[in-house]
Order: sequence, then structure tokens, then C-alpha cells
Amino acid sequence: MYALKKSLFVIIDLAPNLYNDSIISFDNKPTSEEFSVDSSKLHKQLNSLEKLEHSDSNRLPSFANLIKDIDEKLHELTTERIALLYIRNAAMHNIATLSNELNDHNARRVFHTLINSPDLELPEISSTLNLREELVRKILKQLEHDFPTFK
Repeated sequence: MYALKKSLFVIIDLAPNLYNDSIISFDNKPTSEEFSVDSSKLHKQLNSLEKLEHSDSNRLPSFANLIKDIDEKLHELTTERIALLYIRNAAMHNIATLSNELNDHNARRVFHTLINSPDLELPEISSTLNLREELVRKILKQLEHDFPTFK
């Protein structure tokens, strides 16, 4: 028989202009800052239920209701995540259309790097893309000219 030793949350987002993956353990209790108002209330319910006597006839139905409430909240979060991913995908589709107007392959690479990591500075962009800083600087000036509100 196989039994898991860790509790993991696996996320993979795939779309034409998106790839995110993460594996997050939830074996350890989150810090108080990591609890939202809703999850804090659910956690307090759990703490209260854990204090009930094993013989208390309300214990099992109370745990079942807590699980139901948690599952409903997870469903809400999943629905919100889907909506946000849809909006992000639509925005990235528009960005892809704009980047297709760029004739230079390296300009498109710099453009997409800045979209995905807008806080990167010239040396980081150069290093990430393995391009000379002089070339990246020239591309950035051209992008600023072509898209005045860019960066």
C-alpha cells in the first residue's frame, strides 16, 4: 500500500502565452499574516472542533460541515482564478498582436521579457536574453519610441 508522506498543492497554468508551475507544501501551519479573514474563521472553527470530546455526538457532523465550507471556499477561489486567467490570457493575446508588429526577433524577445518581468533593468535583461547591453539599450529606445507609454 502506498501512502503520501507530504501534503502538496500542484498548480500548472498553460496557455499560448502562459506557463506557470508550482508545487507548494501545506504540511506546515501558515503564519497569521497568510490567513485571510475567511480562512482565519475556518481555522478557528477547526480549533474549536478539535477541543470537543470524542464522544460528543456533534463532532462528526460539525467536521463534515467544516469540510463542506472549506470545499465551497476552494470552489470560489478556483472560479475566481479561472476568471483571472481568462482576463490575463486575453491581455496577453493583445500584447502578442502588438509584438507581432515588431520586425526584429530580439526586439520581440526584449518586449516579452519586459511584459513578463517589468521591473528588470538593462543589465538583467541583457543577461537574461544573452544580448549585449548596447543592443538591449537600442531596442529599449526603439520600444519607447514605438510605444510611448511603455516602461
